[in-house]
Amino acid sequence: MLTQKEWVIDTNVLIKANEFSISKNLDDEYLACFLFLATFLEKKNHVLCVDDEGIILAEYSRKLRLYFGSFASAFWKRIERDYRISYKSIRGVPKKIEKTLIDLNFDRDDIIFVKVSYASKDKRIVTTDLGEGDYDENVRRYLESIGILVYDPAKAKEIINYE
Repeated sequence: MLTQKEWVIDTNVLIKANEFSISKNLDDEYLACFLFLATFLEKKNHVLCVDDEGIILAEYSRKLRLYFGSFASAFWKRIERDYRISYKSIRGVPKKIEKTLIDLNFDRDDIIFVKVSYASKDKRIVTTDLGEGDYDENVRRYLESIGILVYDPAKAKEIINYE
């Protein structure tokens, strides 16, 4: 039996995979998002982590427009059907984490993803916001200091392939 692996997936990964699937954008980054999520679906021991308060799910719904026939809709239905969603309580996450991220000019809307990752077993986030985005070098260094690793979709796919 394979060990369950937990992931926090930033909304931008789902949006870009969806746009690739309907040929809106065929850029390599969009392809990487699509391939990561397709591999995630194949590997049954991988689980999506969200908060038990519904903040991440509300963002997914608001930004994804899970219309019938879309890749994002199929992805969501599949992980829901296979019981591959883990609801994490963020009530025990130290308040210092949020304060530090705000001090680092991290996007306040994305703090929930960090909190859920902190509450998860594997403490990892997949995003396309690396480098100059929200997850710049200072933020990533801080997150690593508290045990959270941040991956782009291509690297996350590599990791999934070996787990």
